[in-house]
Amino acid sequence: MNRPDWKLPAGVPRALWHYTQSDEIADSYDEFFEHTELLGFDRQVVSDVLLNELSSESIVADLGCGSGRMVTTLADRGSHVLAIDLSRAMLDTVCQKTPDISDRVIPICSNLVSLDGIATGSVDHAICMFATLGMIHGRSNRSAAVNHISRILKPSGKLILHVHNYWYSLRDRKGVRWVLGNILKGVFQKHAEIGDRVFTYRGIPNMFHHAFQWRELKGFLRRAGFKISRRICLSRSRADKLQWPWLLPSIRANGWIVVCTKQ
Repeated sequence: MNRPDWKLPAGVPRALWHYTQSDEIADSYDEFFEHTELLGFDRQVVSDVLLNELSSESIVADLGCGSGRMVTTLADRGSHVLAIDLSRAMLDTVCQKTPDISDRVIPICSNLVSLDGIATGSVDHAICMFATLGMIHGRSNRSAAVNHISRILKPSGKLILHVHNYWYSLRDRKGVRWVLGNILKGVFQKHAEIGDRVFTYRGIPNMFHHAFQWRELKGFLRRAGFKISRRICLSRSRADKLQWPWLLPSIRANGWIVVCTKQ
């Protein structure tokens, strides 16, 4: 678990490394997020978008699968699922949950920035949910992850992903002050980027997360060869879509679930 910084995987800060290597985090993951409303809504979105397109020949990559909440949804339809996560403990949980469909669930312990072991054009569809993309540190590393996803997808393959909205922070207590300070850091500090945040999470200090501006995310996706077909603006509770999504969505949306297609 303890390793020098230069041995950490690309885009993985030390706090995130500790998080992914913790058996305790994995064992309590489902209970901790049991009442998180987003986890019901995003599962419904994935079902609506993908399930009618899946067959016993389909291969779907769940990127940052965690304890496998989406894996069972996808594999129960008969498709093969690449359950990809940096946490071996999480992947053990996935395997424990899926003994009856173990022939269709392939656990892969990997960093999303380094998916070289997955063949080009070998995956029909992919999902990257629960703000996983924002857990990757560094713009170049996030870009590399999106490029890898595009590479492993077949032409016309769909990607569904969820990210947090940077400007929604303005609605937090002291949010305006934080955003102004964050912008100044992003402009004047060498290794800081606008949208980066560190905080204590589940007892682990200095956890990192990056919240996206819409044009930033759109740029990543388009440069990687994706065409965005649907943007779902999330409500404050994240239990459903934002009401009146045309009204100041850049500030009002808690985040976005984006559906896009590889060109």
